[in-house]
Amino acid sequence: MKKSNPLIVAVAVVALFITSNVDGGTYRDDAPRVKQDYIDHAAQSQYDPVGLLDVGFTCSGTPITDQWVLSAAHCLDASPGSVTFSIGGSDYTGDVSTIAIHPDWNPAGTLADSDLALIKLTTPVVGITPATLYTGTDELDMTGTSVGFGQTGPGTTGKAGSVRPTR
Repeated sequence: MKKSNPLIVAVAVVALFITSNVDGGTYRDDAPRVKQDYIDHAAQSQYDPVGLLDVGFTCSGTPITDQWVLSAAHCLDASPGSVTFSIGGSDYTGDVSTIAIHPDWNPAGTLADSDLALIKLTTPVVGITPATLYTGTDELDMTGTSVGFGQTGPGTTGKAGSVRPTR
């Protein structure tokens, strides 16, 4: 498996601005909603392009083409021995030809430091429409939704452990 192609990593930077149909890390415990509301929200079909990436621990991945998956560098920087990408009821195990880590990723820094990676699958993902690049300009006063797998927890106490949904 080869690592880091700067041109491919540049695609990841652009992909950062994807509307990646993705439910995320912190649920509000100060609002009249329960955690299940967030899980149910994430199960909606518009979030289908969010897949589970198993590299010995759980991360998220989002196809941006039928073979390229956008994920986080902190999930892949240790050259995992085994990679399984699960999406749409299919598992792509050991089906990785390239892992490209953003060249400015700093594992000793914060997760905000160019924490991007691309994975090239040898077999195309079928039955899932890849995420598309967001080109809108109407974000003011809008609510965003982040969907993914990994750490979760309430807003007042922070992360409470990993979550592996069954969707």
